[in-house]
Amino acid sequence: MRRTWKTKDGTKIKIKDMESSHIKNCIRMLERCHEHEKYLAWTATGGLTGEMAIEAAETAMLSLEENGFNDRADEFIFAFEQELERRQRKENEAIF
Repeated sequence: MRRTWKTKDGTKIKIKDMESSHIKNCIRMLERCHEHEKYLAWTATGGLTGEMAIEAAETAMLSLEENGFNDRADEFIFAFEQELERRQRKENEAIF
């Protein structure tokens, strides 16, 4: 499981050391990137129409999946969500 995030400037930071707001922003960014990749796959059909367009788009989507973007993004999103849940549990324990 991923425990280190690489920022846009190349700095590596442990997920546990990130601010909660940074984690939430990273989740949103990964989700946007995933949606953008799907959009690009569907628009890769160029001027094709009908069944040819559908086949070209499906091929592009398969390529994305085979190259592991979804797996890496999902892995980070899972790690980020786990960290946020851990913090929430810790906060709830402190209340009681």
